[in-house]
Amino acid sequence: MYIRFVTVILVSMKSIINIKGLIVVVVISVVIMLLIELFVVRPHREAEQDVQVEEVIEESSLLRRDIVPVTQPERRAGLERSYIYPLIAEFNTDRPPLKKSVSAQRYTLKNTDSNAPARIAIIIDDMGMNRVMSRAMTDVRGVPLTLAFLPYAPDLDGITQDAKTNGHELMIHMPMEPMNGDIDTGPIALHDDMKRDEIDAMLVKAFDSFDGYVGVNNHMGSRLTQNKETMGWVMDSLRDQDLFYVDSKTISTSVAAAQARSYGLDYAERDVFLDHEESIGFVRAALEKTEKVALEKGYAIAIGHPKEMTYQGLKEWIPTLKARGFEIVPVSELLMVPEKAVVAAADIEARSEEGLDVDPVVEKLLNYEPAAGGDF
Repeated sequence: MYIRFVTVILVSMKSIINIKGLIVVVVISVVIMLLIELFVVRPHREAEQDVQVEEVIEESSLLRRDIVPVTQPERRAGLERSYIYPLIAEFNTDRPPLKKSVSAQRYTLKNTDSNAPARIAIIIDDMGMNRVMSRAMTDVRGVPLTLAFLPYAPDLDGITQDAKTNGHELMIHMPMEPMNGDIDTGPIALHDDMKRDEIDAMLVKAFDSFDGYVGVNNHMGSRLTQNKETMGWVMDSLRDQDLFYVDSKTISTSVAAAQARSYGLDYAERDVFLDHEESIGFVRAALEKTEKVALEKGYAIAIGHPKEMTYQGLKEWIPTLKARGFEIVPVSELLMVPEKAVVAAADIEARSEEGLDVDPVVEKLLNYEPAAGGDF
């Protein structure tokens, strides 16, 4: 594009300027191109990438909505396991030790022990629709994954209970409106034009979809997570249920984490997407990036999906971690905890708006001063 731009200018000007003038025109053209790149092209490209990542992830889950789940009697009879991919097996965490990474032995979130390993949480989104690969992820043993189930997925009781039995943490993977309005969000989803009572009604449906979850993260949501008011309603409802929130960060301008903090929820933000490109090479590179993030700040949160390539990548990678100074933990161990004053302020504001009396004990928390070295 830029070469064509310069060529057009030169051709149109060559008959009326001398060599010195030509040089001036070239310099001015280069400056204009740089300005266009910095202030027009690059921001637009970054925004497009955010949406493209979200669309690729959603399309991969839509392709699996026609998979027929087995019935409860079939599960109880053990029939479901008969057609699971041969990938399913316990991850071997007893491989010969590799050379330990000294740089991984460093300070981690909520852990001041300098010898503690860098901690990594692996969240698997879109659980429940692709029953074969969802079962494969559920059957992983030896490390605690965080499994986020779509609330409209069928027959969740059995598979979620098995996940808990195998030591995994459960979350609700709450569908939210994306920038691309043509994408189907499913029958249980939050939309940008919903009123407060509609948001609450959808959340109740999600809360009733299965038991044992401890938090929520967003499925899609590049549009809704930019809506401060609606995300405030969401956080208010999650606070009533004593749930934490993980911002999947499907768009860089999301306000979800900030709203979670302001409403007093424990929260976290995604660092790395593992598999929005369909190749084992991409998954391996993303896992390497996750390690680098963990080394830089002591912890990292990566999000993947129930795909064969993701399973295979994790199967190769997880057995190598302990010897190199990394540890897989549930995402609940990597949450940021808002200061008490923030929680108090949110409570007082909400009660004041509703015309309710403010608890004097809560009001006193506004004067709370956190000790040095707090969470923020």
